[in-house]
Amino acid sequence: MPYDFDYAGLVDAPYAVPDENLDITSVRERLYRGYGRTMEELQPVLDIFKEKKETIFFCVNNFPLLNANTKKEMIRYLEQFYEIINSKSSVRSIFIDNALRH
Repeated sequence: MPYDFDYAGLVDAPYAVPDENLDITSVRERLYRGYGRTMEELQPVLDIFKEKKETIFFCVNNFPLLNANTKKEMIRYLEQFYEIINSKSSVRSIFIDNALRH
């Protein structure tokens, strides 16, 4: 179970910078670094995220140590993720066509 999220885009810590070997300029810029999968392999995982969306948003919106602006930014970042996984063309482009090759 990961526990150190300060370099995650969701947290967006002001001191977080991406690894210089990656072709991104911000930790909030998404970059899939896994191997390519088929749509059939991806669908069960995407379904889990879709099923858990409201629970995830609830956790963010009801976390007492986050201020309203931070919650809003986190929800916006998560919404972008859900836009990606709800688009078959985006899923195909990111997780299949542009993924690492075996």
